[in-house]
Amino acid sequence: MIQHNLIKLLFKNCIKAIRVFLIILILGIINIGNTRACVDYHPTPPPVTVRYDSSFTHIEITVHDLLLFGGSSGEFCTCAFSSYTTGFFSSVYYIAFVDSGTQNPVQGFDPWFLDANATGEWSSVMPGLSYPGYLSSVNLFGLPSGQDVELIVRATLPPGYTLNLIDSTLSQSFIGTDAWDNINQSLSNMHQSISGLGPSNFINVSGNYFTAIEEPSSAESLIVYPNPTIGSFTLKTKISGVFSFEEIIIIDALGQDISDRCIIKINSNKEVVVTLPTELSGMLFISIDGQKNWSKVIVQ
Repeated sequence: MIQHNLIKLLFKNCIKAIRVFLIILILGIINIGNTRACVDYHPTPPPVTVRYDSSFTHIEITVHDLLLFGGSSGEFCTCAFSSYTTGFFSSVYYIAFVDSGTQNPVQGFDPWFLDANATGEWSSVMPGLSYPGYLSSVNLFGLPSGQDVELIVRATLPPGYTLNLIDSTLSQSFIGTDAWDNINQSLSNMHQSISGLGPSNFINVSGNYFTAIEEPSSAESLIVYPNPTIGSFTLKTKISGVFSFEEIIIIDALGQDISDRCIIKINSNKEVVVTLPTELSGMLFISIDGQKNWSKVIVQ
């Protein structure tokens, strides 16, 4: 009798565990579907600030009044922009969503890159326009919902542009944002928004402005080696004086700060050796001196 009751109890516990698992699985699927959106619907049309040099060689376009819709680590976002004028957006060398009012890239986005599949997908949305399509993966910080952001695009202008021509070209330009289905390599159409660009505020800047923004970012100024690594790695600056190494934060793939579990030794003002806990493995993210750009190292 005791054995029979024990079997019944085990059976009930198994059924309960299966139900809990199914609920978690379903909620997980629903959550994934709801978060893959990235950027909210654009205002129609969003205002724009344009910075250009006197020789009309470089241009920076800032699209204002955008909001994050949200996104989870490992998801992909896409954006694209185009105009009826051939070549206007063909020589882009920098693109980023930034915190509103700054030039600081949003922490939850990895760097954006031009992608052939994204370009093809966006170009099929509005026939007659060629959309350079860009992708970015959402990193471990994720994307909060409702955060004010701006889109910055920097490009080299084709020869022959004037202020009036830039103005008329932008009036015929479009921006598109959506989530990206990385498995099927297609637009997810979950929160797609396409809009024209609004009235532009023009600012003439010196050539030094564009030279400065092409300088390496703090993350690009940091060398992490060996990468991948086993047990330890070294941090070294490419440019003297970029870092003081007064604050070194190391976060694992789960978002946990493991800095206190590491042995950090500063050999000089340009080099730091980090010894890791023996049980540690996977992707680590490193921030130096409070910088928002994070370097990565893989621990085997």
